[in-house]
Amino acid sequence: MRLVELYFSYVSPYSQKVLIALYEKKLPFVGKLVNLADKADVAEYKAIFPLGKVPLLVTDHRQLVPESSIIIEYLDEVEPSRPLIPKDYEQARSVRLWDRLSDQYLSAPVINMLFESRKPAGQQNHANIERWSQQLGTMYRMIDDQLARYPYLASAEFSMADCAALPALHYSSQFASLKGFTRLSAYYESLMLRASAMRVMDDAAPYITAFLD
Repeated sequence: MRLVELYFSYVSPYSQKVLIALYEKKLPFVGKLVNLADKADVAEYKAIFPLGKVPLLVTDHRQLVPESSIIIEYLDEVEPSRPLIPKDYEQARSVRLWDRLSDQYLSAPVINMLFESRKPAGQQNHANIERWSQQLGTMYRMIDDQLARYPYLASAEFSMADCAALPALHYSSQFASLKGFTRLSAYYESLMLRASAMRVMDDAAPYITAFLD
């Protein structure tokens, strides 16, 4: 596979998801960090991808591949070694399902809570915060139950679903404790010991700290 470019933000759980996938597959890439808090940087990026969303993969043929799950699907197609989506249809469907659930019901509420937490206390919408917290609690229970079946979220092997879940859980645990969810807690701790996760989270740490300050 030829060298690709990745436009990303360390603060974005969707970007972290793709970075984990790239490191798991041991694929070289050129990183293009986008400062989402800098209007000039965002404007420059929108000249490349008008929606301004990260991550974005640019292939060696200059084809744009947006959306984290689509990027990982692309990576698996062009570099099938160390697959993140199983070849078996049922297993692949399970991976895509839990990838989707993680993006929609873990990452999405976490992002909302992150931005809400940056507002002055008197301006925060506590009804929304409570709703998002309940959504996280529901997902915690679902994942904890699911982990009774497999050592990983969707199958017996590390997959795209785990790439999606880890960044979201890393953020969500700051708002909603994993205590009381034995399997989920053990799963999260084991994922954080993976070389790919440690690299991404270590690299992202100063950017996340600056964002939350």
